[in-house]
Amino acid sequence: MTDPPQTERHSTRRTLLRALGAAGALTAVGSRTARADPADGYSVVQNGDCTPIVPLSGDRSVEELYELRIPEEYGGDNGATDPGEGPYYGSLGIQDLQRTNTTVAFLYDGPEGVSLVVVHGALNGDDGDGGRGISWTLEGEVLSDGEWVVKDDFYTDPDTGRQADSNLDQWDVTGETHTIDWTYGGGRTDGGAFRPLGDEFELVIDPRYNEAAALWDGNFYDGRVTNLVFLSFPNGRGEPEAVSLDLDERLRLRAGSCDRDDEEDGGGGDDGDDEDDEDEDDEDDEKEDEDDEDEDEDDEEDEEDDNDEDGTGEVEVDFLVAGLINTRSNGLVTVFLFGNDDLDTGDVDVGSLRFGPPGVVDDGGGASPEHDGHGGGGAPLILHFRVGDTGFEGGDDTAKLAGETTDGTVLAGTKAVKVLPSGDEDGEDDDDD
Repeated sequence: MTDPPQTERHSTRRTLLRALGAAGALTAVGSRTARADPADGYSVVQNGDCTPIVPLSGDRSVEELYELRIPEEYGGDNGATDPGEGPYYGSLGIQDLQRTNTTVAFLYDGPEGVSLVVVHGALNGDDGDGGRGISWTLEGEVLSDGEWVVKDDFYTDPDTGRQADSNLDQWDVTGETHTIDWTYGGGRTDGGAFRPLGDEFELVIDPRYNEAAALWDGNFYDGRVTNLVFLSFPNGRGEPEAVSLDLDERLRLRAGSCDRDDEEDGGGGDDGDDEDDEDEDDEDDEKEDEDDEDEDEDDEEDEEDDNDEDGTGEVEVDFLVAGLINTRSNGLVTVFLFGNDDLDTGDVDVGSLRFGPPGVVDDGGGASPEHDGHGGGGAPLILHFRVGDTGFEGGDDTAKLAGETTDGTVLAGTKAVKVLPSGDEDGEDDDDD
């Protein structure tokens, strides 16, 4: 079923370039600073540029629109359907809007309210055998009032009720900060749909792609995403307009037109530029911290080599922390423990593991795994730790994982991490005002 066309029109200074040849081709928006009638209702802002957004409208639920297909033998609250045939592990309902190596986002106004829809890649698309790594952190009060009614992909093992070993995507979606880490194979999609956004909302989205994503290195898919676009539908589904966005810059999605106060929302005023400069300074500081961490890790590697020569039997472990560590949440943080020539992850004594800041772990503290782990052997060992038990505080930038194998070999390793502050500094400033 095709959604009825959106009949709302508006007048802007856009230059439209019609893409030729493909059915449902996207039309590029030439000017991202165009102003629209407030009736448009929504806008997206990045780097001080504001663009009005018109949702796609339809009479189906967003779950039916997205049409995620997961084989029925798998469980999980993912909004998926299975009519008995594939293709599976992707979105069939919006294939006309998908693009290879591209994240496509848009708003959908359906019978249960307005939803944010995100889809990465193209089902059966020509993007080779490699997959992609993407991380999004979203912040906004509206996140605590709705839910991700579609999770592409999330599915559980019917025998254990836990996330299936083959499902590497991570969904930390509680409270007002949501972090999602996606990784997917070529010819499939990832993404999701959040509902409802409500009449008044503002979302800040911090996207991280490719090397900056949590699920990126030689242990995962290593294809590349090259484009991020937000779609608008002033002329209906058949002629969407695409706003091209930067992959590595924050964006703000909000209810309200571009005619609202730019100073408040970073829509092109000096404050927005200052905010971007501050973000760049923060990124420079983070890069310096990462360089310092690399030097520290090199020093620790030398120490590990010395220990091996002394016969202590300690093995340095390589692990990956999925996404940010949010100290304001008592949810779970996911850690991937990788094997190497000296370690078969199937030999790890999971109960001995501790995860947290180095000083805390060295003193015998830190979080213990919430379960026995998934995977292992020739695959990464997937572990989950309760954030509230780790001992992390705002400003911490290093995590340590330590434990033993079943034969008593000592395991230890550190990684650079990003820990969200334990207090909302912006919120405290607002209260003082």
